[in-house]
Amino acid sequence: MFIPVSRFKILFLILLFTVFSFWISVFADYGLGESRDSDGKSAGSAGVSGVKTSRNLRQCLDFLERKQSGWCELRVDADKPGIENVWPEKVSRIHQTVGPESVITASGAAAYDPGRMVLYFMGGGGSDYGGNEVYSFSLQTGEWRRLTNPSSLDHFTGSGRQYWIPDTRKVPASSHLYDGLLFNQTTQTLVLLTHVASDGARIRSDEKKPDPDMYLPDGSRPGQFEFNPSSTDVRNGLRPLTWRQIDQNPWLYPRTLWLPDGSLLLGSKKEIYRAKLEPTGKLSVGELFTKHGDYGPGYLVYDHHRKLVWFVHRAGLVAFDLNGTRVRRYSAPIPTSQALAFDSSGNAVIWDGADRVYWLDPDSKSPQWHVIFWGEAGPSEGYRKGIYGRWINIQDNIFAGISSHRQGIWIYKHSSASNPGRTISPVNIQKLVDKAPDNSEIKLPPGLYGGGLRISRPLTVDMAGVELMEVYGGKGVVTIQNAKGHVTVKNLKVNGKFSNAGTGNLSGVRISGKDFDVSLENVDIRDTAIGVMTDNHGGSLAIADSFIGDIGSVKRRGLSHIIYAGSIDSLAVSNTVLQRSMHLGHILKSRARKTRVINSKLLGLDSRHSRVIDLSCGGSLQVLNSVLQSSSNTDNDDLISVGVERPQNCKGGLIAGDVEISNSVIVFDRGAGGSGTEAKARTNRLFTWRTGVDSLKLVDSKIVNPGGTDMLDHWIERTYMASAAKNTPVYQTRAEANLSPIVNSEP
Repeated sequence: MFIPVSRFKILFLILLFTVFSFWISVFADYGLGESRDSDGKSAGSAGVSGVKTSRNLRQCLDFLERKQSGWCELRVDADKPGIENVWPEKVSRIHQTVGPESVITASGAAAYDPGRMVLYFMGGGGSDYGGNEVYSFSLQTGEWRRLTNPSSLDHFTGSGRQYWIPDTRKVPASSHLYDGLLFNQTTQTLVLLTHVASDGARIRSDEKKPDPDMYLPDGSRPGQFEFNPSSTDVRNGLRPLTWRQIDQNPWLYPRTLWLPDGSLLLGSKKEIYRAKLEPTGKLSVGELFTKHGDYGPGYLVYDHHRKLVWFVHRAGLVAFDLNGTRVRRYSAPIPTSQALAFDSSGNAVIWDGADRVYWLDPDSKSPQWHVIFWGEAGPSEGYRKGIYGRWINIQDNIFAGISSHRQGIWIYKHSSASNPGRTISPVNIQKLVDKAPDNSEIKLPPGLYGGGLRISRPLTVDMAGVELMEVYGGKGVVTIQNAKGHVTVKNLKVNGKFSNAGTGNLSGVRISGKDFDVSLENVDIRDTAIGVMTDNHGGSLAIADSFIGDIGSVKRRGLSHIIYAGSIDSLAVSNTVLQRSMHLGHILKSRARKTRVINSKLLGLDSRHSRVIDLSCGGSLQVLNSVLQSSSNTDNDDLISVGVERPQNCKGGLIAGDVEISNSVIVFDRGAGGSGTEAKARTNRLFTWRTGVDSLKLVDSKIVNPGGTDMLDHWIERTYMASAAKNTPVYQTRAEANLSPIVNSEP
């Protein structure tokens, strides 16, 4: 039959339009079209193509096969190791104060699909981040994907202080999720329990007044949602990559668990209920599973070996039978990071998020915690808080974990050998100290202890053989607080890398309290962020026969003072070595009214320190029979400063300086040796002095200054330095002064 050309063209166009409409609907259903979150879709679903790691799980397993135990990282590249490769574009209302790294670090949640070996991630909340996007990582292929884009924050909530949120009737708000995400193996969907909504996108006074129809009075409340993570399949009646709200129970600090019988355990930090997710999307909440005290945020894990439900919280482990009865309880002398999984022998294995793995045999007659230190052989720079579902067992003794966006997914092989690692002492030394009589001497039993120590009463504490693995109260490995009497700590050894005290202002010893009286004897402190630090409420500190060095060796921000004495009455350092401030800190920083350095060595060596002595608020300084050496790498041209602090930082304001240096050696290595250093050497000076001069004495000492022998030819107010110096020659080289000629060495 002959069809005229015009009719043929019409039929062809109709057919083309039909096909085009069909594919448009398909793309829309599968989330590949435009942003549409009003009907439960995540805006911009399937927003990015996958980014793969340089090696996959199989390659890591082959690598670990040859080892008794160890780590292997699934990493994309050196600059962007993992999830950062698939972050969404920055939108300020959504980005807020921290951004998408909060998905991992701000109590973010994870869920695991064991059949496909895929991890799912969500997080944010508070004022950290407002995105509700979903991420996935395939262990088998090493592929990171962002399954959805963040939903638009185009609704708002709040009574007094109002802020932007998504339409929480259909999609979840970003929130701190804790243990709020699970993979329901029955429905093959994700179940999400939100905490309170992120409130970081506050409505500014200079913004256009929002449409009242966009106001959701209950928009910040916790809610329960279901999400289909498949990009191709309908699951439990949900189209690919779509959300739906399934309930609105007021469960704060959520907990979730899928049980092998297909039921769910859902709830809050005090109550957990049995529940079931219906194909219609209805969440049927049944009877109470268990109700208990407030353990705080935690993580639920099913134990296939014992058919128990375990809950790991900050201070330990609790186990329930399947009737909800508590049957076991173990305190933890370590920070648990709310991370727990079980190895092939049924041992409880906890990862701290960085270089430590803890384990416990719950069936032992006398269960004891053990620790394996990995240091640089593992994920040493991970984030040590709130791991939750980001630590899982994937097979036998193989685990997977992630704690930071700065690293990839770590694969860990746990040793099957008997009792790997070191045993943590079960003795509670904190109780021993707290119960000791005032003004008594107590010798702590040697051993490895999971925490730090607080001393809050007048005592002499002998810590020979004691190893502390953590700081106390986020301040110091040993913290002395409000002791109201004399405290002596002796024979203490602290390694900041070992004790997690290498960052921030974490100290080997932190001292606080009004008019304290503290002595540190024979202490050895290394690699902490600050060596010894006090507050500003008066008191006296004496440090004798000690070594404090390599301070700030792992610090990235801030200054690494070896000693930082606040506004106190007196500081005395005797027979002690202070050396190598590694991150622009002073060797000795003191705001004390009186500072004495006797028979001691204050050495910059080769470190990039600031001043050797910073007498911040002025006051009295006496240096007797000591050595002061400034590194060639110092960032200061003065070796000692007097009164350079702002007056408001000094209790009582700045005071005039009274300085005596006698029988001592002063060496400037700044500007010594190497081409182009002469200019540095010429600017070296002994003092920066900004307060009045009460007295200055330089007696029976020697000074080495590569910049020349005229260092004392200067005035400080009305004091001529050369006149204040008695028998104190200035040399241009170490050799001329009969000292070791090696630059940046001990003179």
